[in-house]
Amino acid sequence: MSTVHVGTPAEGWEGCKRHFIHFHNFENLPSKKIQLVLSLPFSSFGSEWRLRIYPGGGSGAKEGKVSVYLEHCSDSDITVSFHFVIKDQSGEAVSSFGPSAFRKFTKKETHWGLVNFIDRAVLMDPSRKVLEHGTLSIEVRLKPSEDHHCNNFIPKNAFMSKMSGLFLDEDTSDVLFEVKGQDEAGQQDTVFPAHKLVLDVCADGSLIHSLCDSVCGSGDHNKSSPIQISDISPVIFRKMLGYVYGQNMPAAEWKDHAQDLIGAADKYGLTNLKIEAEAWYVKFLKMKVGDVIETLVYAEKMNCFLLKEAAIDFIVAYLKDIPESKSIIGDILFSVATMNKKSDDAKEKSGDLSNLSINDLRAKLHAKGEDFDGSKETLIAQLK
Repeated sequence: MSTVHVGTPAEGWEGCKRHFIHFHNFENLPSKKIQLVLSLPFSSFGSEWRLRIYPGGGSGAKEGKVSVYLEHCSDSDITVSFHFVIKDQSGEAVSSFGPSAFRKFTKKETHWGLVNFIDRAVLMDPSRKVLEHGTLSIEVRLKPSEDHHCNNFIPKNAFMSKMSGLFLDEDTSDVLFEVKGQDEAGQQDTVFPAHKLVLDVCADGSLIHSLCDSVCGSGDHNKSSPIQISDISPVIFRKMLGYVYGQNMPAAEWKDHAQDLIGAADKYGLTNLKIEAEAWYVKFLKMKVGDVIETLVYAEKMNCFLLKEAAIDFIVAYLKDIPESKSIIGDILFSVATMNKKSDDAKEKSGDLSNLSINDLRAKLHAKGEDFDGSKETLIAQLK
């Protein structure tokens, strides 16, 4: 997207960046209260951001309202002013907020926004022409405080690119892994060069680090005697090792390899990789009635709590299509899903965290710098 300014921008626009966040198929997004939908991250002023919306309203929202929040996803603190705008197809604003006062985003205060931003009825009214082909578009404007903003050219910090560049670098490596099996080129028993320091720092506590530490720590290891790996394919090992080095993987590769990476990350103790692989697996999974029980069993076996939640949500949504007289399992699952549940109103008044999704609970714990792996009950207990 290109922007052309005619004349001198007003003071409120100087140093401001605009982003357009599109929520496709808005009508079918979760519409119950306190059901969260997250946008993909976007970058602005050296930080990662995303929008948090509650299509049915967040905690404390009035009936029929949509809640919108700006979330800061990076570790460092930043102070910005923000502005939300929703326009109809003619370009007229139907709801607008901002510019806000400067707000400081920290690890504890990760998001700011509006609990009652717009009436859902306005968005859903065809005569208002807000949704275009079913898509809700929200314009986000950001302007940092003077402490965080510099108009002069600043080169990007090269640390991540240099770290990523060490991946499979034979000249600087001090440890080798020989992985049995066939790689993508059809070669057998592939050797992967790596760096003990990188594994010490970025894979601490994992099996891959332990293997390296047990061999390298003995003082007998040299690059002529690779560490043998026989329980994972070279294709998946390469992607797993690349993750340790900060390599990004395109969506198409996640689609092809997410389930294998869940298994590899679980076996080798790479928790963050497992959670990311699970998130992509759920995104691309086409749930079917015929195999949802198998998916549920797999999720339980692998401790994939996001996948488990998605499978249960699918079952509950489609129970109406399963004749109760022919499906005892449907009755059982329905009972489990509704057992000891309070009404939404009671949960809202009590601040009960059980109505939050696994995604939302993980995000809250991550923002606090705490462990975000575990069952829903575990995550809720940690937050309390």
